[in-house]
Amino acid sequence: MHLRCALALRSTGRTGTCLQYGEQSVGAPVSCNVRPHKPMDALLQQVCVELVRDSAAHTILLYGSRADGTENEFSDYDIAAFADIPVSKRDTRVIEGRFLDIFLHPEAILRKPTQTHLTLRGSLILLQRDAEAAAFLAALEAMFRGGPETLPPDEIEARRTWARKMALRMRRADIEGNFRRVWLLTALLEDYFALRGMWYQGPKKSFQWLLASDSETYRAFEEALKPTASFEAIDRVVEHVVAITEQCSSAVSAA
Repeated sequence: MHLRCALALRSTGRTGTCLQYGEQSVGAPVSCNVRPHKPMDALLQQVCVELVRDSAAHTILLYGSRADGTENEFSDYDIAAFADIPVSKRDTRVIEGRFLDIFLHPEAILRKPTQTHLTLRGSLILLQRDAEAAAFLAALEAMFRGGPETLPPDEIEARRTWARKMALRMRRADIEGNFRRVWLLTALLEDYFALRGMWYQGPKKSFQWLLASDSETYRAFEEALKPTASFEAIDRVVEHVVAITEQCSSAVSAA
């Protein structure tokens, strides 16, 4: 057990398995998702100690870019902790120029996760009681593999129509038209995945997936998202999102 976490646990009389960030401690479950050779930094240690001491947290997860190794100097610390509390709480602080985004959740969520918790998929376990965190992450993986609920045909058609309608309305180029342009470009990325029966995992992972699996659509987004992009560039990405889906839907209907 990491010394500082151990001291925090001892001070509250609680028990748990503590993991050094990137290094499994004695007794840690073999199913933990741990990135090797990355010591827990001082800020993360401080947060863990505070959560155990002040909130009686017994399970703490690190997720996001600092968990999957894609962080940069501006990345925040995305942390989810679990304790015996009735409702979730959020703590956003800036410490020495580093951003924290901490959610403290009721422990019942560990036993019954929902799709809103899929953002925690792939987390690093910093602290857990028994094997609750490992079981929670396994449940999220099973949920992810099952895929999202299929959109009904009328909703699919509505999203296609909306995208093409917005592509026309943005051409007003006044404040409302410019807002619709931004709105459209934001919604198109999420709709690309929703229309294909796939989970939307946020912009970073979505663009990574597109680059690897559909580079043509990736390039269309790349051009359309430039501040100086033409209306025609945006039209092209709209058609990439909706027209391919039409082909897929036609194939399904024919089958």
